[in-house]
Amino acid sequence: MTGSLERLREELVRIDRFPPTPYCVPGLWVGSASPVIYPSASRYFIDVLDGLTSGTTQTVAKRPANGVMYNAMVRHVTSYEHGLEARTVGWRSTGTFLKMIALLPYLRELHVETIVLLPVSPIGAVGRKGQLGSPYAVRDPFAVEAALAEPLINLSPEQQARAFIEAAHRCGMKVLTEVVLRTASLDSVLVRDHPEWFYWIRSQDDGGEGFHAPVFSDHQVREIRRLIELGRRIDLPEPSAEYRRRFTEPPMDLYPSQGGWRGRTVDGEEVSLPGAFADWPPDDPQPAWDDVTYLKLHRHPMLNYMAYNTIRMFDTELEKPGMENAGVWNMIASVIPTTMRVLGADGAMVDMGHALPDRLRRRVIEDAKAERPDAVMIEENFHLDEASVRDGFDVVTGYLPFDAHDAGRLRSFIARVSDASVPVRYLACGESHNTPRWASRINPDLVPPTWALLSLLPKAVAFIVAGMELAETRPINTGLDFTPEEIALWTTDRLALFSDVPLPWDTSADRHAMFIAQIAAMNRLDVMYHLHDDDVVRSVECHDQDIVAFHRHCAGTRRGILVVLNTAAARTECSLDISDIPLAALAVSGTWGMSGQTVQCQIEAMSIVIIPTFIAP
Repeated sequence: MTGSLERLREELVRIDRFPPTPYCVPGLWVGSASPVIYPSASRYFIDVLDGLTSGTTQTVAKRPANGVMYNAMVRHVTSYEHGLEARTVGWRSTGTFLKMIALLPYLRELHVETIVLLPVSPIGAVGRKGQLGSPYAVRDPFAVEAALAEPLINLSPEQQARAFIEAAHRCGMKVLTEVVLRTASLDSVLVRDHPEWFYWIRSQDDGGEGFHAPVFSDHQVREIRRLIELGRRIDLPEPSAEYRRRFTEPPMDLYPSQGGWRGRTVDGEEVSLPGAFADWPPDDPQPAWDDVTYLKLHRHPMLNYMAYNTIRMFDTELEKPGMENAGVWNMIASVIPTTMRVLGADGAMVDMGHALPDRLRRRVIEDAKAERPDAVMIEENFHLDEASVRDGFDVVTGYLPFDAHDAGRLRSFIARVSDASVPVRYLACGESHNTPRWASRINPDLVPPTWALLSLLPKAVAFIVAGMELAETRPINTGLDFTPEEIALWTTDRLALFSDVPLPWDTSADRHAMFIAQIAAMNRLDVMYHLHDDDVVRSVECHDQDIVAFHRHCAGTRRGILVVLNTAAARTECSLDISDIPLAALAVSGTWGMSGQTVQCQIEAMSIVIIPTFIAP
């Protein structure tokens, strides 16, 4: 045990000398069917550390596809009521990096090899949403949120974060951190020294209804959409002159206020930071976000305002040499390398990476890879195209969270894979932290087999959003694919992105067991170790619309798998058309068989069968 882990253990030993306080943990964390009460928190964590570090250090996975990626917000995933006495003496009930260390044995059981953390930076206080605020309201991109550290441990938040990453490495897991590069909190520490990195508006214009996105007419919106679809970024419709006049040059003098940073220009005019807003489409109905503001990426004298053409669909004028706000670009490009150096992280997920200027986006990746050539870079991008590969991203989020709850859309996605039109690796999952939970859209029993089906496609990266394996139905956030009624229902006090909403650790043991059983069934098949990203996939037709099926041929071999998912709530026997697949044989079983160009398959309700196959020579 070395470095931050060793110092962490020393701190736990120090605390263990004090009178013990009972500490309750979820049974799933320790292999039990029900919650377990330990004599003291310090002894529990010491035993966890000793168990994780007693053996030989395992090799950290070199490719993000080897195993499962697990997406978690530290504050959320290990939130748990450990008992009144534990809270009274100072142990947090909300999630911390120390408790993330205790979760590592649980993650190993899920075959997790890469942990992807939502932002861990300090959260701004101005306009804070919910009880705890959004991790995307970043106050300092080069620090760690103090609330993610256990206050009884005499180590900084950065040291506790590094101890977790060291422990994950001991378990053979990579750790990636999500970074927010386009926005900052309204009380960002960056403002004091660099007001020129931000947009400013006249304070007297911020009264009444407050600041909001520019308003375009229906005709303007149609024209904007037409031009963007044509790829034209010159002479784009601008916001009204009244809106543009609200923006000023940076102030000379600065002072903090309850509403964020304010200042005075050289002419004595009082100015403030505007809130941000959804930048696309130009008629997005969301209200302004009052906890963050956009960074000013360019310094064009005539385009000194926030709108779709200056913060997302960049006007070609902004692409001219010298228009970039060099200081901001240098800062942005240094965030990921600094996180890897200070915390030991293995890469990053770039929030809204596709919305950065092309040159800046490429520089972010280049600087990260220069710091660590093996850094794993994930782009939050719903499109699967060559640009992500060209710029150096290893994986993109993709669009399955919007489609994977519908059998017809699943078949369409498989058809796209069959056409070899997926140029980049993508996350195989039916939800994200911004969408409805998978288990709220389909029968929870169907989540594990559908996840298995997606994970078995080429270039798929098996991905679990924390709580998915527990069949959690409460969303983390309502950012995407929610109806207005659902958004009204899920207020910030009920969303884990903003408030303390623990996962159902004590009531989901059966759901967790189903998920573990699905993973085990997949891994028992020897053919799994012959799968490669360049394997050939063929869609398999079936008259039964509840059936989703495909065949995957392992490149360079005669081996393959026939994957069949039954989305119906009843057991069925189906006939699969394999006329486009030169199968020589199937693995022997009493529940399926091949006759000519048809495979007969019996399959249980809401389940998947994975049939090893041999291809004709």
